[in-house]
Amino acid sequence: MRVGRTLTSPERLAFDHVEERTLQRAVVVCIPWLPGTFAGLTLDRFILLARPQRADGSSTLLAHELVHVEQWDDRGMIGFAKWYVANFVREYRHRRKWMASYRALEAEVDARARTRDWWNRHDESA
Repeated sequence: MRVGRTLTSPERLAFDHVEERTLQRAVVVCIPWLPGTFAGLTLDRFILLARPQRADGSSTLLAHELVHVEQWDDRGMIGFAKWYVANFVREYRHRRKWMASYRALEAEVDARARTRDWWNRHDESA
C-alpha cells in the first residue's frame, strides 16, 4: 500500500534551498482534511497537503514544507517538537493571538525566508 509519493526529478533539481538528504527523505501525502485553513503540514519527513501540488518544482508550498522536513531532521523528533512548542508558548504569551504567534515562530520565519529566497532565485532564472 502506497501512502504518498517521493519528489519527482524536476522537484529534486529545483528545490536547491534544502539539503539533498531532505529531498531524498521527503514523502508528499494529500490529505484533504487538514486542520483549519492549513494548506500544508509537516510531520517528520511527511509533507501533508490539503491539495495536490504541481510536481514540476515550482510549488512554493512544497518548498516551504521541505524546510520543515529539514528542520525535523536537524533537531530530531523530540528536539523539534520541544523547540516548536516552547517557541509557540513564548510567542503566544507575548502576542495573545494564535495566528500571530504561529507566524512569529522561528521555524515558520525561517521557512518563509528560505522559500522567498528560493523563489526569487527561481523566478529570476525563468
